[in-house]
Amino acid sequence: MGVGIVLMPQVLREKLGDDGAEALVGILNKAEYVQKSDLDDLANKIEKRVIEESSKIRSFVIAVNGAAIGLVTLVVTILQVWAR
Repeated sequence: MGVGIVLMPQVLREKLGDDGAEALVGILNKAEYVQKSDLDDLANKIEKRVIEESSKIRSFVIAVNGAAIGLVTLVVTILQVWAR
C-alpha cells in the first residue's frame, strides 16, 4: 500500500495537537486504503464477469457459424439436386 502524503495545515495541527493531527492523517490513510481495496475488488469482479460473458459470446458465435455452414451446405445440396 502506498501511503498518501497529507499536508496538515498549521491551524489544524494547533487545534488537534500533534497526536490528534497524526491520528487524523492515520484515519485518512486508512480510508484511502479501504477505498482502493474496494475499487480493486470491484475491478476484479468486473473483469471476471467480462471474461465469462465474452466466453458465452464466443460460444454463441461458434454455434451460429456452424449453423450458417450447415445452412449453406443444405442450400448447395438442394441446388445441386435441382440442377440435375
